Amino acid sequence: MNTTEYTEISLRELRLRSGIALQTQTGLQDSPKEEARFLAAIDGKGVMLSHEGRTKLTVGTDYHVRGFTGQYDFHFSAPVLQTFEAPFAYALLAYPGAVRARKVRQAARMKVSLPASVRMQSKRVPTPATILDLSLFGAMFHSPAEVGGIGETIEIDVDFMFETEPVRLTVTSNIRHSHRAEPGGVHVGVSFGDVTTDDKLLLHYLAYSTTQADV
Repeated sequence: MNTTEYTEISLRELRLRSGIALQTQTGLQDSPKEEARFLAAIDGKGVMLSHEGRTKLTVGTDYHVRGFTGQYDFHFSAPVLQTFEAPFAYALLAYPGAVRARKVRQAARMKVSLPASVRMQSKRVPTPATILDLSLFGAMFHSPAEVGGIGETIEIDVDFMFETEPVRLTVTSNIRHSHRAEPGGVHVGVSFGDVTTDDKLLLHYLAYSTTQADV
């Protein structure tokens, strides 16, 4: 379990990429958690987020934003300055003076290219995926379509040969971030849930036996 405390850093330090998925919630009581995407930020001026939820944003209302960069789990609150409906729904939030963040990347990830399948626990039909980087604590994979929202739980299956024997490794994971990939599909970053000692050995084997050299 990661016990790193949240500390205050600037939004700029997060180096957010345009398109990164965020979990959002208005400050109203019992408001639902919804999804948005980071579009851009102007230092000291504002933060632009695409609004993909059903809740109608109101100017002046506080908006709570949570996300994961692949290295930092972060959150901040800011009032809505303005909303727009065209050319798509998005909101301009006040630029936060500070962001609460904690560093959760616990190990270097190795570049790999591993065929896998991904499924939400509520669905039987898996989605094909390719794992792009891997560590004992998390991974990033490419999928042709969205596989779930930030914070949702999925299962990743990887079939491979271990000492001449076929093995299926299944890892329960939590989605931390998601962004559109080129030329298509999405890149999804996950952190692993409770992993057994045996599974950690298999993950270590996968990460180091299939590592690709940097291009």
